[in-house]
Amino acid sequence: MTNLYLDLANRLASTGTPASTATRHLILKAFAVAAAAHETQTRDNGEPYIIHPLRVATSLAQEMNITDVASICVALLHDTFEDQDVIDDVFIGQEFSPDIAVQIRALTKPSLDGLSPDEVNRIYFQRLAELSSDIQVIKLADKLDNVRDAVNSPNADKRARTLNEARDYYLPLALALTDASRRQTIAELLSRAIVLSQP
Repeated sequence: MTNLYLDLANRLASTGTPASTATRHLILKAFAVAAAAHETQTRDNGEPYIIHPLRVATSLAQEMNITDVASICVALLHDTFEDQDVIDDVFIGQEFSPDIAVQIRALTKPSLDGLSPDEVNRIYFQRLAELSSDIQVIKLADKLDNVRDAVNSPNADKRARTLNEARDYYLPLALALTDASRRQTIAELLSRAIVLSQP
């Protein structure tokens, strides 16, 4: 985990993104908040959950060349509103910025509240399609890591669902990006991951 954070920091440093101590501090704080939020959680293969947002942020910087501090912080924090009640919009708005809080909320799936999982997904995918491309790209980096990690899940149904969603919803989302360079890069990454993750 420490190595992944150092890889992310080095990647950002090589692009010149952390232009100040304040910027570096903000990214480190995002990592610390995410680590605290996910402290008791693990991935399907048993690894600490924080590995996932670290990989998402690193993929965003290294593979997609998106290194602005807000996007990196959102990538690190994108799952923090789920499964706990301590870290919320108000906390993130105060500790980071209202814009970062808005982006994280946009990326957070709505609660079931009597809806079926299929209905929740329909609402969520409709919302994603209406978001700005900058936020969509963070979600695509998230999905890319989930697809790559699907082979490590012992749950065959979950693996199949992850791959089907990536092919049916997220690949078209990538292909609809207006920035041609982003569109090509992310669509190729996601397509390759889907193929390599097939059973």
